[in-house]
Amino acid sequence: VRSAQKTRIALSYGRAIRAGIGGLRPTVVVALRSEELTRQSTGPTAGVFGVRLGIRADDKAPSIPITSAEVYLGGRTMNHALSAAGVEGGFDVVFGWGGFDEDTRASIGMRAPVEFVAQTPRTRFTIFAAPAMAWGNIRMRACDDLGPGDNCGDLGIQLAFGRTRFVAGGGASLTMLPSRISLAVGVQRLFATGETERAWMGMSWTP
Repeated sequence: VRSAQKTRIALSYGRAIRAGIGGLRPTVVVALRSEELTRQSTGPTAGVFGVRLGIRADDKAPSIPITSAEVYLGGRTMNHALSAAGVEGGFDVVFGWGGFDEDTRASIGMRAPVEFVAQTPRTRFTIFAAPAMAWGNIRMRACDDLGPGDNCGDLGIQLAFGRTRFVAGGGASLTMLPSRISLAVGVQRLFATGETERAWMGMSWTP
């Protein structure tokens, strides 16, 4: 925050375990995140851009082991950089794809992360929650021409969205500031039939 702008890049590695019909399926989560910090009169803020890939990590992985991908962009308040503790907020727009090895589906969502951050000269502890709302199974489908306003188009196709879904997630992280290594654990729940809680853990390093 001493300069007008500063870019931070973080590389992350995590493992997500999903309980399903086939039992536990370990997934490696590889992520790249960039933050561009800007000083404002009301305090520092950051523009955020990130990419995540979910990669099937067991011996039954198909020829294309990537199971999901996510691109997100948004903003954060960063007032904890100027104080020992504080509450931060943000907003993301998220674009996702899943089911590459079965039936590819696209989705779009909005996420509103909230964090409580407490730090000392050597450590930073964070408790966070990230409620989200998303629309999945975005696709083009055939439609009947019913006249003006039917969103059908000249080609007889229209853009269709799946059901609105809600996702709740949260957890905690600890960062060792001299090394800039962070350890995080959390849980996530998609509110849909057949879905269960998913626990995850991860580690990241910020150069």
